[in-house]
Amino acid sequence: MAEQQLLTSDSSISKQYDEQGGVYIQKKLDVRGPVVGLYSIEFEGDLYDLNDHYSKPIQIGNFIVRSPIEAAINIFAFVILLGLTVAAVLDDPDSVDYWTTPFKLLHLLFHSIVHIVPNWSKEDGMDHKKCLRVICGITFGISRYVVILIYFWRIHWGFFVGMLTLFALTAKLRFLGELIKTLWRIQWSA
Repeated sequence: MAEQQLLTSDSSISKQYDEQGGVYIQKKLDVRGPVVGLYSIEFEGDLYDLNDHYSKPIQIGNFIVRSPIEAAINIFAFVILLGLTVAAVLDDPDSVDYWTTPFKLLHLLFHSIVHIVPNWSKEDGMDHKKCLRVICGITFGISRYVVILIYFWRIHWGFFVGMLTLFALTAKLRFLGELIKTLWRIQWSA
């Protein structure tokens, strides 16, 4: 079998094999990299990893976990932060940052869910559970920005205004890219 097999007439897409014998799809990307959340590709009714992403999907029974490494990291961080928060509340309730901790927990929880929920099925293709994944992505993205803005407000209101301005000015440059690309993908891929 050839090391590289042309999948379509598009010369930017090819089938590759890693050292463990796994198959993935190599696709030339533009300077911005892959679209956020699009780390796999459907070809001839099967799901393939796109560009040998380090967290390859695994199948547990009939359930596909899209990014098990990212899911595990976020679940672990969520459990640790929740445990430390509970311990802090029990020991000294005034030591907990009640403004940022809920948003940090939301971020970690929804970020792990977005990596667990499969983004593909034989029946629905890449539209599988799309709405749930989008809601999770928006929730964890916004919660991250809320935490950043709270920290900048605490430093000085000028930093807060500066960060909001920077977010607005650099939105097209990928600072808010995950949210914009997710929204764009949903809006125009239907």
